[in-house]
This record gives sequence, C-alpha cells and structure tokens, in this order.
Amino acid sequence: MPLADFAESASAIAGKQTSKPAAKTNGGHNAGVVSEPGRTNRHYRVATRTEQDSYIDPATWPVLNTPREGSWWPEWVRWLGERSGQPTSPPTTGAPEHGLPVLAEAPGTYVLHR
Repeated sequence: MPLADFAESASAIAGKQTSKPAAKTNGGHNAGVVSEPGRTNRHYRVATRTEQDSYIDPATWPVLNTPREGSWWPEWVRWLGERSGQPTSPPTTGAPEHGLPVLAEAPGTYVLHR
C-alpha cells in the first residue's frame, strides 16, 4: 500500500478505540506481512494514535516513526498479549449428538492434498 493511502487508513482505523495502532512494513504483502521473523532485509514502522492526537499527514508519518529492523510479528504478539486473557483450550470439533462427527484431526486432510 502506498504510504499516502496507508497514512489515510491509519488515521481512520479503529473507530472509537482509545488507541489506534498502525504498522507499515517494507517489501509488499508477502515479504512484509506474511514472512516470519528471521528473514533478512525486513523492517517496519509502528505508531499508536490516541483520540487526542492530531492527524499526521503522509509526509510526516515516516519522519516521526523511524524504521525498526526485523519482523513486525513480535510487536504484534506483544500488543495482543497486553489485550488478551489467559490461553484456553480450543472448542471441541464436530457435534456427534447432532449427527456431525469429527471428520479428521486438525489441521484436516485437505492440507495433505497436492
């Protein structure tokens, strides 16, 4: 996403939340967003805007938010951890009592098809 579009989106996201985090990665969707930590030549910028903060234009946003080396995933995990409760077990699958048996254990057999 071009920086100007990103800055506009970052200003609009999260509606009535008290803080609005935004992260911008380099390398496009696959390289910046999907690639796991440990890949070389990756960086990201991140900022959190509150309701009291003023609009930041696209030219100013990268000046105020310097690149951070590496993957944005650890930043995301930290952010989620601050807002999450304790881990719980996943729900059971299927509903045999309703005639819906478990078809296969996770992740399912479709992942084995070529």
